Amino acid sequence: QDWMKSGIWASEDLCAYGKALKNPFKLPVPFFSAPDRARLSKSAAKALDDVIAIFEQRLAQSHDAPKISDLLKETKKKEYLANTKSEEYRIFLTWELTDSRRPQGPRKDFYPIHELIDPTKFELLIDWHMPEAAFKAFRAHVSRYPGCDAKNIVLTDEEKKQRGDTSKNKSTVTHVVVSAEAVEAFREGRENQLSVDAKTAIRF
Repeated sequence: QDWMKSGIWASEDLCAYGKALKNPFKLPVPFFSAPDRARLSKSAAKALDDVIAIFEQRLAQSHDAPKISDLLKETKKKEYLANTKSEEYRIFLTWELTDSRRPQGPRKDFYPIHELIDPTKFELLIDWHMPEAAFKAFRAHVSRYPGCDAKNIVLTDEEKKQRGDTSKNKSTVTHVVVSAEAVEAFREGRENQLSVDAKTAIRF
């Protein structure tokens, strides 16, 4: 089908994931495209393996991770809570846009939760530089867990100096945000499966 040229999610998938969900699970594929581990350099692949292990250790050991609702920007938190029961969670906020020119009815827009997270909720995960390709692969891995995201913070020259970093290249540290729903999905080992259409789209 034509939509498979630009994505893997059929409208049925989006509608299913766009609803309030129960029993948190790991997504079958990431939100972001990323290089395959096999294509990374040896050092980047090692960095990726190391940081995934550290991230998953945080998931395993976390006892007080905030719920997704408590990670959102304040205006989005109110909207999230108004449309989500206490025992449910969301990985998308959904808006219906009415357009009289659309005979098929209102258009639904899906906004991934990770785009609505309060940036102050991120916390340091690693304080060593990770190659850009490894970070992209890591962020993709993290995005499979509900309410989780990662970002690279570029160090200033003064911060590099304080660390004794004399390289002329940019140096980064990596921050993550972890939700209670992600912790539950990890500990319970729940992982959702791809739909038939999504599997076809990946092959396509």
